[in-house]
Amino acid sequence: MKRLCFLITALVILPLSTEADTGCKFPRGFAGGEGVLLHTGSTQWNSLDSAFRQNQMANVYGSVSLNCWMGQTITFKSEINGEYLLHRHQPGSLQDSRREGKIFFNQATLSWAARDNLFIDTGKIRRRYGYLYTVSPLDLLRNPHGAFRSVHVNAAGDSWPAFYDEGSWGFSASAFTPTGSWDVVALPGLTHENNTLKTTGRDASLERTNSQARYLLSYSTTGLNDTTTTISLLAGTQKRLAAGGNYLLNDNWAFNLEAGLIKGQSWRHLTPQASKGLYSWDTNASSAPFVRSSQGINGEISAGVRYSSSQQIESGLEYYGQSQGYSRSAWQQLSRDVAYATDGFNHPANWITSLPLVRDAFRYYSHIMAAEIDRTGRLGALQGKHYLTLFSSRNRSETGVMNWRTSVTVNLNDFSSLASVQLSSPVRENLEMYAGANYALGNAAGEFSLFGEKDVHYAGIRYYW
Repeated sequence: MKRLCFLITALVILPLSTEADTGCKFPRGFAGGEGVLLHTGSTQWNSLDSAFRQNQMANVYGSVSLNCWMGQTITFKSEINGEYLLHRHQPGSLQDSRREGKIFFNQATLSWAARDNLFIDTGKIRRRYGYLYTVSPLDLLRNPHGAFRSVHVNAAGDSWPAFYDEGSWGFSASAFTPTGSWDVVALPGLTHENNTLKTTGRDASLERTNSQARYLLSYSTTGLNDTTTTISLLAGTQKRLAAGGNYLLNDNWAFNLEAGLIKGQSWRHLTPQASKGLYSWDTNASSAPFVRSSQGINGEISAGVRYSSSQQIESGLEYYGQSQGYSRSAWQQLSRDVAYATDGFNHPANWITSLPLVRDAFRYYSHIMAAEIDRTGRLGALQGKHYLTLFSSRNRSETGVMNWRTSVTVNLNDFSSLASVQLSSPVRENLEMYAGANYALGNAAGEFSLFGEKDVHYAGIRYYW
């Protein structure tokens, strides 16, 4: 970490200390606050202890970005975000601390224009790929987000994950030709992957961004006016191949198709052995209940259509499917395991199950399951096999205009869904007010309502400069 701190300091000071044609734009950013109301519903975890509690929260946040340059060929970009969360009441055992702050050092990139068509970046870089709203198989370099368990900053660009979009330390080069562009990205593994049983929300930043070695080669065509296609190959800790395209029918309609192949699995799954050990009262069943298989080939596919009107209204429909997701029967088994681990193992007729040691072992196991399901969501991964998403948004900058962003994602296996709606309006040139809600719909055993956090309502204000 000392080396990283030295690199950060050097990258900041270097542009400011060079006299010839050197400068920085005034730092840009925003600051705001949200009031949040969290409602909980029925959840299997609450049968063992108070895992999820209704609460009211205050979330204060800010973001600062800096752009500098040296001559005509060297630029430096950085971004740092932070937030502080305060609960009115003591949260549940699977939620956040009552008072807690976080800082996200998202970007610190030194860029060199080696030629007119060759650009080299080093530092903490962010590279985004893909054309889709929900899950893009082309987005091979995304990192798990480190937001709080129960609440996140809702006003952050086009979508809330942008606030937590941490880059990775590494190197990239981009070359542009008349027919397309080439990208080479090297993100070395600088620490070990978190194989402990804590949630990713407690990981250090380096664990989220550089715990795996990733080396990407990507090519995108740009020679056609109405079609862009991309093919990417990822090597390193995981091996993946992805391809996709964006076709513009006219100024209003766009069609997207992406697909990918993965060697093994990209996220960890509950093993049948751990499930069987649970029902035989094996207190060692929690030693390694979730594993990521490195065998076999998995596939994923996503397709969508979106319509953009002249009023800056964008609407779309998308499908996403993956072979590595839990099937209907496998998810039902996982739900039964959760119920059994939380309290179902307790048989009054058997004195062994009333021992504190046994109860604590199964409580520990239930917390492991909660942490791992949460970890998978933080990767930006869905856990079923088939999904349908409908979304719509308007984003205009005129003062007093009412904008919105709304979406609903449905798991086609268990028919649980996640819906969100946000209304916002620029009340002044540099001041925005917004309010919204997120809803987890479906029975208690569905993917989106398994945790029991049924809905979140929020209202906030953001000032930017």
